[in-house]
Amino acid sequence: SNHLIITKYIFYNPMTISKIFYSTKLYSIPSGAKTFSRKLILNNVSSLVAYNTVLAIDKYKDYIPYCTDSKILKRSTTNFLPEQGSLRVEFQKYKIEFTCDVECKKNKDSSECTAHINEEHEESSRLFDYLCTKWKVRPINNNGKEELQDVQKSGIFKGLEVGKKTNSLFNKNKNVNGCEVDLELSFKFKSKLLHSISVLFGEATMTIIMNGFKKRMLQLNALELKETLQNCNDTKNNKLK
Repeated sequence: SNHLIITKYIFYNPMTISKIFYSTKLYSIPSGAKTFSRKLILNNVSSLVAYNTVLAIDKYKDYIPYCTDSKILKRSTTNFLPEQGSLRVEFQKYKIEFTCDVECKKNKDSSECTAHINEEHEESSRLFDYLCTKWKVRPINNNGKEELQDVQKSGIFKGLEVGKKTNSLFNKNKNVNGCEVDLELSFKFKSKLLHSISVLFGEATMTIIMNGFKKRMLQLNALELKETLQNCNDTKNNKLK
């Protein structure tokens, strides 16, 4: 397969502290919190496309299951990256509103986006004591692997001339870097009963999120290829006139 997903989870001890080194804030991971992480490797999807997908919080509602609303509440005045956002999640009897403080960092080798998430309910009715996500995206060498099968299955090329033309487009882009996407989810339930199923919750949540983001990133990549193919067809048709 052209995609690789690696999963692990870590149990934090009471002395573990997480410091976001590019922020003025210090966030402590509480005792008993659990962290789950997954790695997604996508060939032929640029790190820029992947990172922009993460930053577009207002689009989460369009492709993340159970997310019924998402907004960017505040952007940086210097780089226009999101600083605050909101999410609404609905699952069975639960309808939860979240706000999040978003911290972004971009450098030569990788880009990061950390969201410290707050439940917008009275403390007595909250599900979580602590909730945080951290994304990290970095470019990788494509090594020549193709994602043609995924793109064709998506149906994005419907109505366009494909086949050799599509293969040639992929071959032209063989040297375009792919990307590696890491997601880390840390949380602690308020309820001891819910805390006992944290591992099941963490694994299921990571699967839902990563599958949603993978599908979205491939879709955006396919749309870009479709536009290129359409331009090629238009050029061909103009020459025949």
